[in-house]
Amino acid sequence: MRGERLGISGGNLYIYSEVILEKILDQVEVLCPDLIVIDSIQSVFSTKMDAPPGSVSQIRYCAGMCMEIAKGKNVPVFVIGHVTKDGWIAGPKMLEHLVDTVLYFEGDSSGAFRLLRTVKNRFGPTGEIGVFEMREEGLTEIKDPSGIFIHGLGEGLPGSAAMATIEGTRAFVVEVQSLVNKTTFPMPRRVSIGIDQSRISVLLAVMGRRARLSFSNADVVVNVAGGIKVTEPAADLAVVMAIASSSLDRPLPKGMVLVGEVGLNGEIRAVNRMETRISEARKMGFSSIAIPEANMHSLSKSHTKGQMKLIPIAHMQDAFRLLGTKKSEIFDDKG
Repeated sequence: MRGERLGISGGNLYIYSEVILEKILDQVEVLCPDLIVIDSIQSVFSTKMDAPPGSVSQIRYCAGMCMEIAKGKNVPVFVIGHVTKDGWIAGPKMLEHLVDTVLYFEGDSSGAFRLLRTVKNRFGPTGEIGVFEMREEGLTEIKDPSGIFIHGLGEGLPGSAAMATIEGTRAFVVEVQSLVNKTTFPMPRRVSIGIDQSRISVLLAVMGRRARLSFSNADVVVNVAGGIKVTEPAADLAVVMAIASSSLDRPLPKGMVLVGEVGLNGEIRAVNRMETRISEARKMGFSSIAIPEANMHSLSKSHTKGQMKLIPIAHMQDAFRLLGTKKSEIFDDKG
């Protein structure tokens, strides 16, 4: 029924409802398929092994036999494994060491977008990411991921900041949103979606120590729009500015991207792949980008003299001025 809905002919598609490995291997010898999909490896077992399905010995043996088929017959074999709530492959970790490539298929069931992430690749680069959209006709490739992760070029709304992130060899622009709301409860909440919550706590501590922005009586919510997860520290500057923009109720300039790592002393530290980030932001139509001052000397002349305005940021004090604030409004006498 699903094949009919997706318009896929079932003439060359064979489904074998079997969990015994020896019977599966017999069918492989008979059909000689061009592609084999095992779903799932935790349910397949061999009668030669005196162990229950899903055990360490069963998974090791079955995965090893699948690898022999792939190498001996030159046939690609996709081995599907279940994932736990923490995001790890269920069962023994040694399954990742046997295969050539580990792919994670991520995405919220309530959302329309899916991410295909490469964690291990024996014959190619790792960290690659593919973005797809779930439609009625199946998965459709998103060739311009930045267009789905940002809402325009910044609509002049407080609590929103754009950031150019790197996933593998690809760069795309994402929108970091924040909401700061006063609370009457003694323990304010810290909610983070798409960014490590411990990193948010560190940034809030830096803002409270180096600036007059105290969040001891306010709930702070940080969200990366589009359902993507950003793990690199280059998102620190965008997160700080989104929180400050929401707290001060002042929007960032329209068409601005922020990239930089925030140190514990409030300094903005350099990040890698800056030219790739600038090129992606320029392609998306952004007019300016705030980058660490330490990255300025490593940029080529084509980027420093391009159409995009580069704003060097050395300290958090310089970044807060992008909101149109004065030093006396935020920073204390010690600066």
